[in-house]
Amino acid sequence: ESVNLKYNKQAGDNPWFFFGVSYSGALSAWFRLKFPHLTCGSLASSGVILAVYNFSDFDKQ
Repeated sequence: ESVNLKYNKQAGDNPWFFFGVSYSGALSAWFRLKFPHLTCGSLASSGVILAVYNFSDFDKQ
């Protein structure tokens, strides 16, 4: 309720909440950044937000 009061939002304004894991988590975060007026929130679990090309440390143990 405090978030709704702070941002002057109602739950019925944006009924969509996006969530995902891994790649779909990244998509949900990007969708929220691109279209904040269409969603009330998003949850990205293990979402790849910052991709690093040729990340060689991935295979090191």
